[in-house]
Parts: sequence; C-alpha cells; structure tokens
Amino acid sequence: MLGLMLSRLALRLLSAILGGADIFCLIMSFTVPQLGAQAIVLLVTAVAIVYLSPSSGSPR
Repeated sequence: MLGLMLSRLALRLLSAILGGADIFCLIMSFTVPQLGAQAIVLLVTAVAIVYLSPSSGSPR
C-alpha cells in the first residue's frame, strides 16, 4: 500500500515538473519558435499523467 502511494506521489511530482518545463518552453518559444512544439508535447504528457492516474479517493 505504501509503494502504491509513493508511486502516485512520484507521478504527480513528475507531472508538476513537466508542467513547469512546459511553461518555460512556452515562454521561450517567443524567442525560439522550435520550442513551441516541445511545449505542446510536455503539456500533453503532463495532462495525460494526471488524467490517467487514479485519484487517491477511488477504491480499486
């Protein structure tokens, strides 16, 4: 049970890190347009992690 809780926490942390990198790439894409595509990929990855990971309140 502890391992499951820690893995969910790690996924949420990874999603937050990817979201922060997304914001950085989005801001820098005004200077370097190639970073715009990377920002989209990071955003989709962060949203997919949050959407597909089960919430802590749902029983399984």
